[in-house]
Amino acid sequence: MSEAPLYLEVITAEQVLHAGSVQFASAPGILGNLSLYYRHAPLLTMLKPGSISFITTDDVAHLLFVSGGILEVQPTSVTILADTVIRAEDLDEKSALVARESAKQQLSKGKKDINYEEILSELANASAQIEIFRRLRKLKK
Repeated sequence: MSEAPLYLEVITAEQVLHAGSVQFASAPGILGNLSLYYRHAPLLTMLKPGSISFITTDDVAHLLFVSGGILEVQPTSVTILADTVIRAEDLDEKSALVARESAKQQLSKGKKDINYEEILSELANASAQIEIFRRLRKLKK
C-alpha cells in the first residue's frame, strides 16, 4: 500500500457509488488510462467509456463501468462525476453484445439520415462493457 490512502468518490446524478479510502484507482481518461495513487499531481480530465477499478484499504478489488464524465485529482483525493456507472457484476453481457452488433450494423449501412455520434457512443459503451467481461473472466482463472 502507498504511504497513505487516497480518498475516492464515484458519483452520478442519482447516487454515490463509492466514497472512501482506497490504495489505488484507475480510470479511462480521454487520452489514456490513468493510474492514481496518494500524492498524484492535480489533474482535471474528461472520461471516456471504460472501466474504473480500485482497491480499498481492506484489500477488496472493485470494477465499475463508466460511460463518461469528469475526473478531478487532488494530491489526497479523486472525484469522479460520471454520466452512468454500473458495477461490473450488474452488467448484462448478452445485452452489450447485442448493442455492439446493432451499432456495427447501423454504421455499415452507411445511411445519411442516421446520427453517427449517437451510434459511435453506443458502440464505445458496448465495447467497454464487453472488455469488462473479458477482464472478469481473466480474474476468475
